[in-house]
Amino acid sequence: QDGSVTDESTTSDSASDSVSTRAVTVDKAITGSSESFTGNNPVAIGEAVTYRLTVTVPEGRTLASAGTPIVVDTLPNDFVYVPGSALIRAVADTTITGANLPGGLTPIPTVDTAITPNLSGQDVAFDLGTLTNNDNDGNGEELVITFQALVRNTSANQRNNTKNNVVTVTYLNDDGGTVNDTDNASLRLGEPNPTLTKTALPATVQGGDTVTFTVVFTNTNATRVIRGWEPVITDTLPARYLTPAVTSAAIGGGRTIDITACATFAGNTLTVDPSTGCLAAGDNYLDPVENITVVYTAVVDPAINFEETVDNTATGTLTSLPGTNGSGPPSAPGVPGAADGERTGSGVGANDLSGSDTATVTANQPTVTKTGDASLQINDTTTMTVEISVPVGTTSSFVLTDNLPTGLRYTGTAISIVSSSANLTWTGSPSTTPGAGTDPLVFDFANVSNASATAETTTITYEVEVENILGNQNSDTLTNTATLTYSGAATPSDSATVTVVEPNLNLVKTITAGASGSDAGDTISYQLVVQNTSGTGTAFRVSLDDILPSDLLGGAPTFDNVTLANPGGAVVLNADGVTPLAVGDATITTTTNTDDTLAWPLVDMPPNRLHTLVMVE
Repeated sequence: QDGSVTDESTTSDSASDSVSTRAVTVDKAITGSSESFTGNNPVAIGEAVTYRLTVTVPEGRTLASAGTPIVVDTLPNDFVYVPGSALIRAVADTTITGANLPGGLTPIPTVDTAITPNLSGQDVAFDLGTLTNNDNDGNGEELVITFQALVRNTSANQRNNTKNNVVTVTYLNDDGGTVNDTDNASLRLGEPNPTLTKTALPATVQGGDTVTFTVVFTNTNATRVIRGWEPVITDTLPARYLTPAVTSAAIGGGRTIDITACATFAGNTLTVDPSTGCLAAGDNYLDPVENITVVYTAVVDPAINFEETVDNTATGTLTSLPGTNGSGPPSAPGVPGAADGERTGSGVGANDLSGSDTATVTANQPTVTKTGDASLQINDTTTMTVEISVPVGTTSSFVLTDNLPTGLRYTGTAISIVSSSANLTWTGSPSTTPGAGTDPLVFDFANVSNASATAETTTITYEVEVENILGNQNSDTLTNTATLTYSGAATPSDSATVTVVEPNLNLVKTITAGASGSDAGDTISYQLVVQNTSGTGTAFRVSLDDILPSDLLGGAPTFDNVTLANPGGAVVLNADGVTPLAVGDATITTTTNTDDTLAWPLVDMPPNRLHTLVMVE
């Protein structure tokens, strides 16, 4: 075969493959903040947070969706973009361009370069236009955008709040469909937690007393409590406090720093401010659990009214940032307390970084002490004593009223009113001779003032008598109450009790011989026992006569062999109240028939005593 080919032949082959391009992705992170003391999370009110957006750009063109920026970051409510803080740079071997970027950003620089976003509500939009990545290699290319957002000082931003920030990239695929990718970064808010306690000792005072106040202002630890700055304590004492003076002031609970030199009074207003020469600006803070304890004293006005209450409130404040605008960069743009500034303790709007407490001191009240308890018989008298203790201070309408119960009577004897000091004075003229039987006894002192250094007393004494009325019976109690009224709420009072006592005579007569079988002319013997069985009452002017009936009057003498038993000589003659009754005091007298009566003089018989007469008739 000569190798020539005269026929033509046709062959064919085919194959297919698919190629996919990389998607655009975005990653978001928090990379820092304007305050080093927070560590980025939690962050403080007024602090600026730095966000980083990393957009992965595939090689070739990334088509922008008409009217929609490729990168939109949505800030949390009450966060605001910090003007001028946005920067952009490209990470690429060649170049990345954005169709909507101005000349200075085309191509996008590989070093951080300022870019101005579009702002709408909470959206921070970067309208880059269609992106072109001119690289042609196996490396990935990125756009890195950073910016800062300020945590605004509003009531919506509070400790422990979670703030979520979402970034979205939007572009078109080859089919013209919209594609999105998102990422988010969350953080928590932190704040100081100021609390304050105030105590006053003593809490009950009289004029001239020294009161010691202790105020403890603490940044109380709890979840996400952070450092509080510029602590200040103020306390304006009312005019009832005189000559206030600071004893000590110190930071404790962590650091121990004496700041007494920065605690001063201007008039009655205390200010504790460590920034006035005690602490440098960077050290002027309270960390969680740290506190300022300040002790100071004041003297109570000697003219304070009885029972007057004196309240005063101490307040401590902190701020959320150091200085007036924070450390930066950037610094909070607004003045302290403004919505775009640091949070304070002013109490206006969201500025609640304060603590306060009130200490109440109450002036003493007068006291009434009444003595005169006694056990008395009818017509007996005793002295009632009312002692009024008057604290240092003043009052008006000062009236003591002593109500005497039925059966107890003021005798009319002159009343004694004695003051313990010339410094205890009154403007009224209480009567000392109101007249026997006056009831109630009223002593009107009008305005009273005690200018001494201590409490003084007014002592009132007067005499009362147990009346001889049917209502007064043995063991009855007659309670006598004295009550003080004045221009105060209290009505101090005290009582004394008189117990009515009466004697109780018991007489027993028995025949000891001759009771039976006796004939005319026989002798009959009698025993007569007289006893005062009362436990407390003496029987006065006891009259004892034994009168024989006519049938027993047979001879003379009528009474014979009379004897007397008077143990201890307790039964005495009423005539002198001293001489013991003796058998020789008996006399035979005539009542109906001649010599029919054995008579004894009037005697006094103490309680639980007896005497025994033995006589033969």
